[in-house]
Amino acid sequence: MKVLFLISSFPALSETFILNQITGFIDRGIDVEIVAWNKVNNEKNHPEIEKYGLLEKTHFLNNDSAKSKRLIGGLKIASKSIWKAPKATCQAFNYRKYGKMIFTVRFLYALPYFLKKQKFDAVICHYGPSGIIAAYLQNQKLLPKNVMTFFHGNDVTTFVKKHGSSIYSSLFAADIKLLPVSHQFERLLKVYGANPEQIQVHRMGINVDEFHPVKPTPIDETVNFLSIGRLTEKKRDGRCY
Repeated sequence: MKVLFLISSFPALSETFILNQITGFIDRGIDVEIVAWNKVNNEKNHPEIEKYGLLEKTHFLNNDSAKSKRLIGGLKIASKSIWKAPKATCQAFNYRKYGKMIFTVRFLYALPYFLKKQKFDAVICHYGPSGIIAAYLQNQKLLPKNVMTFFHGNDVTTFVKKHGSSIYSSLFAADIKLLPVSHQFERLLKVYGANPEQIQVHRMGINVDEFHPVKPTPIDETVNFLSIGRLTEKKRDGRCY
């Protein structure tokens, strides 16, 4: 079995939930390939990156962060792919169907890799924007039917506030399973217009084998609480004070 992971950036230090899922698949004998938009250059990576040889399994699309360079790069790709795949190239500019996502030119950056038409048994996308790209690729028959998209938080809150709920119209219309990590995100997807039959809550947690219980100790009058995560409102750190 061969599974493709379509993710934004790799290897992101904070996204251990994605890393654990990938290594879990490999541990079960599944052939894994990773496609990421950009490479993250960390001073130090998680040891699993080297242990599992994940960088050797990753293809980086190199979607430049500078808008001008990204646009020029996308147009260069379009000038080449228009001869190989005219319909797919033209659809990458379809504003009516894909809205503001066309301005990221991610559709174009994805084409050279996916036009090779490698065979995958399943495709797992992390975060809604990657799911939109998958919907485009599936419409061009460049992906299999067995595609799923995980929603983790920012993609159903801040991203939608910025671009509007219609940004996911093409994804909701595609034959792609929607996997929010909580019932709250499930509710938001329904509000945005997703078919409830497409949605299934799928939790993504920690590797419990890496954490060991300790003996309880008496609690002093002052409780020292350590929270590790992004300082954003949805983390609810303010409730600790």
